[in-house]
Amino acid sequence: MTPPALDRLVQACLAKDPDERWQTAHDVMLDLRFIAEGNSAAGVAAPVARRRAWRERAAWLVAAAAVVAATVIAISAMKRTPPAGDLVQFAVDTPPNLALFPFDTKGIAISPDGTMIAFVASDSQGKPSLYIHNLPTTRITALASTDDASYPFWSPDSSQLGFFANRKLNRSTPKAEPS
Repeated sequence: MTPPALDRLVQACLAKDPDERWQTAHDVMLDLRFIAEGNSAAGVAAPVARRRAWRERAAWLVAAAAVVAATVIAISAMKRTPPAGDLVQFAVDTPPNLALFPFDTKGIAISPDGTMIAFVASDSQGKPSLYIHNLPTTRITALASTDDASYPFWSPDSSQLGFFANRKLNRSTPKAEPS
């Protein structure tokens, strides 16, 4: 938005060739006074101002369109209902001599293939161990060498069960029973 005369003055001051520069500061002062009095064409040429205004409007229109598109996408994503899956409910009935630990502190883990549940339960002496509930056969079996077990988790192929006991990470291989 500077006057063209001021641009020409600055270019002359920055010229590489000494003959093309102003020779004295007095000449620069006189030219600056001339520009300040308004005797030169002030402001930016009209076509540049129109071009900038059009670009600014176009930028605002693009921004508004992006906001509208994002809103439409967000609303349509919120309205989608998840596909109905098969809901499976079951109860883990423990033998009379076992007591389940609270699941939020000791753990329960469903195998990735969906055929077994590992859970922590305590026996009549109150010692926690891991048990496997085979869903197809509904049989519950204790895993050997899992005293003081907690936080069970399955391997991705459901072949091994990891757990923590005595401040160590352990693993066990549950025997798959035929269904």
